[in-house]
Amino acid sequence: MKESIEMYVVEGHEACELACRFLESKGIPFKKIVVGVDMNLAVEMWARSGCHTLPQIFIGYDHVGGLPDLLDMAESGELERRVKAD
Repeated sequence: MKESIEMYVVEGHEACELACRFLESKGIPFKKIVVGVDMNLAVEMWARSGCHTLPQIFIGYDHVGGLPDLLDMAESGELERRVKAD
């Protein structure tokens, strides 16, 4: 694994669930950070991303964005280049 993925999610949120299933279908491991009602995690997510929408996805230290951004990265091949081992 070149770079690790972290994703802030809320359980039961459609876009969060789709993003998780997408990464799982590609065999790409990721750390799921469940925000739920934990305001500390929500503040952490906002501080890291500058965004209030979910999911928020990071590869290494880089903020990717949400589900549409993840899918764009996958379509362009950038996602695989960044996370798959050489």
